[in-house]
Amino acid sequence: MEIQTVLIADPCEEVVLALSQLLQPDFRVLTCRDGEEALALVRHELPELMILELSLTRMDGITLLRELNLLETRPRTLVFSAALSDYVICALQELNADYIMRKPTPAAMVAQHARELLQSRYSQLQDWWVSDLLIRLHIPEPSQGFRHLMVALPLLAETPGQFLGKALYLEVARRNCVSFESVEKAIRDAIHTGWAQGDPGTWRRYFPDAQRAPKNKQFLTRIAALLCRHRRCG
Repeated sequence: MEIQTVLIADPCEEVVLALSQLLQPDFRVLTCRDGEEALALVRHELPELMILELSLTRMDGITLLRELNLLETRPRTLVFSAALSDYVICALQELNADYIMRKPTPAAMVAQHARELLQSRYSQLQDWWVSDLLIRLHIPEPSQGFRHLMVALPLLAETPGQFLGKALYLEVARRNCVSFESVEKAIRDAIHTGWAQGDPGTWRRYFPDAQRAPKNKQFLTRIAALLCRHRRCG
């Protein structure tokens, strides 16, 4: 089987080194520091995945993504950046970015998502929508709660009658190799952090009657229902 190629486009040497060390055992890794070089490497080396920092020199990440959309064959893109305002997130969605992660996030978690993208385990429409919404609600992305919600919400949307209450937590715990109790607590902590630090208007858009942070069941049920509606509309 031909080895897959990953392009890391990031001006930070520390980030490039950490991700390269994690991915090189299994993938061919290319690196660059600016957008024009990244575009040239995409055209000539045809990587399957690009890990992209938006703050590139010569050609920024948003412009680079526009150029990629003009190509006949383009890599999947994992945007890993600190420059993620609501406006930028909307632009990334329109430009077909496959996944976004906010800096700082541990390199091991970024490498894990890169592997899953390469293995086509992520649905672009489903998982982009979930991660985008969680980020808008200020659910802390480097947290275990965010990771557990990324598993729990699609599960609940796909089979709402199968994964209820404890069964859902048990399945998330099995998939993420943690204890059942830690899943429930991590999700609860993530929801409370998002409620405390997020924009009240954004929360009211999804939980119009909430006077305090929603409980786990209320949050999971509501967001999973919205995900089901998004699928039907998409």
